[in-house]
Amino acid sequence: MKPIIESNGEPTKSDVSDAEIAYNADHMIRWTTLDPEALRVKVDHGWVTLRGEASCDSERCGLEEAIRPLPGVAGVTNEIELAPNHEPEQDLSILDAAMRAFASKT
Repeated sequence: MKPIIESNGEPTKSDVSDAEIAYNADHMIRWTTLDPEALRVKVDHGWVTLRGEASCDSERCGLEEAIRPLPGVAGVTNEIELAPNHEPEQDLSILDAAMRAFASKT
């Protein structure tokens, strides 16, 4: 499954079409994120809008930094939200299992 990509198909002032920018952004997303299906790219006259969810802030910011220098990109609006954190109970169960494993080895 591919990320959702929208473009108006018109060339930008750099003669790189929005469709080409969207295609290149899609490839960049696939190389720089753990869950590319969670993201959407929209390109309008060279302006890229990123939407969806990322697992952490460094991933969210990294995507923007990776797409900004692509040929034809006039700018980037980053509307990617951080995915909700996991439940604290999961941390406690992992900690408990780790402590039991450590205790059994000593």
